[in-house]
Amino acid sequence: MNKSKVKQSLYLAENYFRSGTYQFSEKILKSIIRIDPTNSKANELLAYIYGNQGNSDKSYQLLKQACEKNDCSPDAFYYLGSAQLKRKLYEEASLSFKKSMQKAGPFFEALHDLGSAYGHMEKIQ
Repeated sequence: MNKSKVKQSLYLAENYFRSGTYQFSEKILKSIIRIDPTNSKANELLAYIYGNQGNSDKSYQLLKQACEKNDCSPDAFYYLGSAQLKRKLYEEASLSFKKSMQKAGPFFEALHDLGSAYGHMEKIQ
């Protein structure tokens, strides 16, 4: 699958995702990941699908993979931070929220959750 085909497939998968047709989106995303396991957007979208289906462990692993790439979205960093916060990985969560805001600028949810992570880190020390 060439870059143009990957881009078209991602566009289609995202449209299926946004319409709630996860089955079709998941199939497309898995085919992209088979060819390019490090594709940030494919891993991110698949993470959201698994998260919406209640598979938080798989979602977390895919978000971590998505966030390893420079082209990762600020949303992926934010949701990774949220997952880390739930797992009581406060230091990692704070880094993820900061990376999200570096890409998107400060926004309420990230600032709030960053404060929560710092508060928990303070309690631990």
